[in-house]
Amino acid sequence: WEIADTTGKNMGLVLGKPLLANVRNGSTTPAVVVANGPNSTNERAVLIVLDMNTGKVIREIDTGEGSAALPNGLYAPTGVYRADGKTLAYVYAGDLQGNVWKFDLSKNSASDWIAIKLFTATHGAKTQPISSGVTVAIDPVTSKRWVFFGTGRFLTTDDANGATTDVQTMYGFMEDDKKTLTRADLTGRTIITTGK
Repeated sequence: WEIADTTGKNMGLVLGKPLLANVRNGSTTPAVVVANGPNSTNERAVLIVLDMNTGKVIREIDTGEGSAALPNGLYAPTGVYRADGKTLAYVYAGDLQGNVWKFDLSKNSASDWIAIKLFTATHGAKTQPISSGVTVAIDPVTSKRWVFFGTGRFLTTDDANGATTDVQTMYGFMEDDKKTLTRADLTGRTIITTGK
């Protein structure tokens, strides 16, 4: 099968690898999970879950973030599996507006799947775009989940010619489903480069 767009007009330029895994939707279904990328018709950040066998859309989980005036797109999903190691429970991804999302696919019905904003990356008044994947890991002491990522992009003419000089950052935070974290919630660290 081949899909050029979705019924919700959310397929953009998919720039990250898809996840191939089972999802629960009444029964276990083999699925392809993609982040929609930039330049979709709606210009929002959306996770798209497709039936692997037919290409039919199982669910488009729209974060609601993005517009023609403030274009957005979701990048490079990272999956966390259930105990069976084959069925997705959660998907993590960042977007061009600096948001890190947790998509909860743990419910048995696709209509109950939701997007939770975990973090917004900013430096001063400017948001920091996320155009690569995020890494998730479990803290061996607390058993809480950490999310690690870097900001930045290389997509526009200004990015290529050096006109964009915005500060970019490496982040790591322990997820909190109860509130969206910001830079002010974190402890700053400095990287020092040393020579031989």
